[in-house]
Amino acid sequence: MVNIRNIILNEIELTTKKDDYNWRYVQSDNPKQKKDKYVRKHIFTFIVPPRKGTKKTKDGVREVTFSPIKYIVHSEEYENNFYLVSFFPKLNKDFYVKQSKLQSRGQSYDDEYTYRVNEKLAYKVLGIMVDYMNEVIELNPKASFGYYGAPDKKSGEVNDLFNTQRLRVYNGILNDQFKPTHKLRTKDEYSGSLLLNRAELKVNPNLEEYGTYILRSHLG
Repeated sequence: MVNIRNIILNEIELTTKKDDYNWRYVQSDNPKQKKDKYVRKHIFTFIVPPRKGTKKTKDGVREVTFSPIKYIVHSEEYENNFYLVSFFPKLNKDFYVKQSKLQSRGQSYDDEYTYRVNEKLAYKVLGIMVDYMNEVIELNPKASFGYYGAPDKKSGEVNDLFNTQRLRVYNGILNDQFKPTHKLRTKDEYSGSLLLNRAELKVNPNLEEYGTYILRSHLG
């Protein structure tokens, strides 16, 4: 049987470097509200350049050039050397207006996290995140990470959060990349996972419990 994950790993070229995509540090924020549990939130952006592809129209499939996409990255830094990393494309106002109308009608809808892009692009973006996480580890060898995998669509139901396809893809790729130094712990009920520093687990046995607490705290 063909190993789909290996095909993906070859496709996203994990040698991709974030600096090749206009990676830019924006700012670091202190907690703004009482509910904010992070110590600092670091914000970055990067840009995926124009790319050629195909698009279905009423007249058939035609070749098009897709516009550049700007991504925003939030890296929330917590106690215990824990980082919660998320990323999403910057979308125009019309997108949010349309999705808000769908939500108000009780229909499935998207947000910035569920917004879907071409698969090749999605995997390349994940490769950029791997490069960023490696940089964090270089600066802080004790670092552990948390992340979510959003559903393809939102319906407002609890099941939206459970063990999404995105999470399974993220887990496969990130576990392959960080397995020597980090232990993967999946929290299906939050559609999130933890990459826990193996050395830190030996001196801080409560690290998994703390990371789970942070994942849960973001879901209200």
